[in-house]
Amino acid sequence: MDNAMSTAMDIRKKFFSQIKKAYINDDFALISNFIIEQRASMWLVGGQIRDYYLRISEPATDIDLATDCDVRKLFIFLKTNFPLEHIKFFKTYHTVSLTIHDVKIDIAQLRAEEYSRNSLSPKITFVYNIIDDLQRRDFTMNSIAINLLDQSINDIFDPFNGIKAINEKSLRAIHKQSYINDPTRIFRAAKYMSRLNLLTSFNEEMMLKEAVHNISALSKYSIDKEIQLIQEDKNPSAAIQLLNSWGYYLKR
Repeated sequence: MDNAMSTAMDIRKKFFSQIKKAYINDDFALISNFIIEQRASMWLVGGQIRDYYLRISEPATDIDLATDCDVRKLFIFLKTNFPLEHIKFFKTYHTVSLTIHDVKIDIAQLRAEEYSRNSLSPKITFVYNIIDDLQRRDFTMNSIAINLLDQSINDIFDPFNGIKAINEKSLRAIHKQSYINDPTRIFRAAKYMSRLNLLTSFNEEMMLKEAVHNISALSKYSIDKEIQLIQEDKNPSAAIQLLNSWGYYLKR
């Protein structure tokens, strides 16, 4: 058994152990069975995999999943099996958010995003390839996926060398236009760097500084939301200091 296969199995095992401890394994099985009946797949993405490589062991409270299932159909199914007040559906992005026993599960339909020069709202295309979906994400460390439903697939999908970045404790955007396309990523960069004690390259820092002026194009609601998330995180003072160093000035 090669290392990648062994690691994928370990991540999957840890994930199922966490949802069992959170008393949501039966609920997750219900969702999984529906997706299987749709002849679709589901991948674990984002923080759960990142934290595995960082050796962070915390209870599962925020789970990010991706699927090639039609999430509109999944939403209808969830409404018949869970209290409506625990479910949110985001029509534009075909994403459903379900809260069970204080665990938030986001299930997003695979999609690609294309930004035009004068708009922060991307053109969305729903796709069937996990690699295409990973390409739209914020940082390389959050663009890693494993298949949860087909245990014969033990590949780790890491097209942007996110594991390498994690091992080097380095924050890297997926492409050069990342912060310009979505300036909320600037706030997230500061949050992750301060929380996880990450570094950036000189080029990455230049990308952040060049994109700071685009923050003014965001709505007040979006800015306030990102600032609130920073203030509620583990090391807000360090995150604010980073934002200041990039040219976005906030009081500590």
